[in-house]
Amino acid sequence: MRPRILLSCLDKNITQAHRDYCAGILGRAGESCDIKILIPRNTGNLWGNVLKDAFIEFDGGSSRRALPEALRSRKTLSSLYSVFPFHVMHTASDFDQFLFTYWRLLSGRRFFIVRSWPWAQTLSKNLFNRLFYNQLVEYNFFPDKKLPESIGPLKLKQTCIDQGGDYIEHFYKSLVIPNHADWSHIRLTYVTHFYFNQKSPDALIRLLHRYEGYDPALLDRIHFVVVDDGSPITFEIPEFDLNIKWLRIDRDTPWNQPGARNIGAAHAKSDSILLTDIDHEFPEETLKAAAELESCGRNIYKFRLSSMPKGKVKGSANIFLMSRARFLKYWGYDEEFSGAYGFEDSRFFKNLVSHGCRVKYFNPKYECHARRDIGKEEYHSLVRDFNHNSPKDKRKKFEMRYYGHDGGHSRNFLGSEYRALYENKRPVTAEPPIDGMWWRLRVFRRLFGDE
Repeated sequence: MRPRILLSCLDKNITQAHRDYCAGILGRAGESCDIKILIPRNTGNLWGNVLKDAFIEFDGGSSRRALPEALRSRKTLSSLYSVFPFHVMHTASDFDQFLFTYWRLLSGRRFFIVRSWPWAQTLSKNLFNRLFYNQLVEYNFFPDKKLPESIGPLKLKQTCIDQGGDYIEHFYKSLVIPNHADWSHIRLTYVTHFYFNQKSPDALIRLLHRYEGYDPALLDRIHFVVVDDGSPITFEIPEFDLNIKWLRIDRDTPWNQPGARNIGAAHAKSDSILLTDIDHEFPEETLKAAAELESCGRNIYKFRLSSMPKGKVKGSANIFLMSRARFLKYWGYDEEFSGAYGFEDSRFFKNLVSHGCRVKYFNPKYECHARRDIGKEEYHSLVRDFNHNSPKDKRKKFEMRYYGHDGGHSRNFLGSEYRALYENKRPVTAEPPIDGMWWRLRVFRRLFGDE
């Protein structure tokens, strides 16, 4: 995504120095940003060598009464925004700032207002100026550090000093585009783990390649966390067109599913996490419904297996869709079970339910498939024997019954050393929907919480 910048120059009283200043901004950031200069119709000849395709001509007038002008120009401004949905309105005049400040308040459009001060100006210290220049603008932009001291007696806040060179490009990009470390668009994290000690990892790679074929808009919102539970075989990880992080536990501890799932949940980029094994596969419509779920809250969702007869609902014992916050609040999987087979899933589930989590089945029309393209010879050869972990599970049940809230979990969490082997992030192409009510209702969330 390229920042879209509108340099608004509608004030009929702007000077040639003002035009030169805006042309300089265009020249410094024009190659990396989409920049348009908004001018009154038939005034392009005043801009010298600036190319014609850099201009958007405005049919509205240039009245000095900004509020009436904004009210009269609402349709024109809306048409302008639909043609060029700018991220930043940058100006150096009061008129343009008045016009777009009022229109932003009236229309509810989301864009930043940046006010440049290329020369000194006297601003009286009154309530209106404090609101207009310090509250209703995101940045007061100065060409050097000395100029803010010459603006007065009002002291401008929210200031930014031009550093020269390519700083204006950095300024626009930082203001508009989340950097590579931003994952706030992720709605669902798919956590899976594996242990291969026989052949190749093809069973997992085939699954991930099938997920690559899903709707790109859906893949933009899903983060895959894959944890290698210390597999003794080594292989080269292929590149995937997914939001994915591949981790490897350094020590080969038998049956370390608790450690692998804890690591996966810790690296999730969303609150909704789907914990699953590689021998199950989720159709596109199921993942889409899970990603669109507003919040799991204290619900733990299980999924209907497609292999079940119609009319019956049964889910896998170790596939959960839940809140990462709940997972961490109640200590995740108990890693005291690591090293031997069994009971880690059931104890994890019972611990959450005992602390008030509700068990629900996800909408039965959204199923989960038990994979038929994976054989035992592709997986592992570990022995399944409940005898080692059975007395541990019984002890934890008694601890919970007699000691209450703090009993039944050892608090062993993230006890395995691990490292990241591969990470990829899909480019963010879609902007999130506007939700203006969320900010307005913040007082109610303070009083009643967010669930």
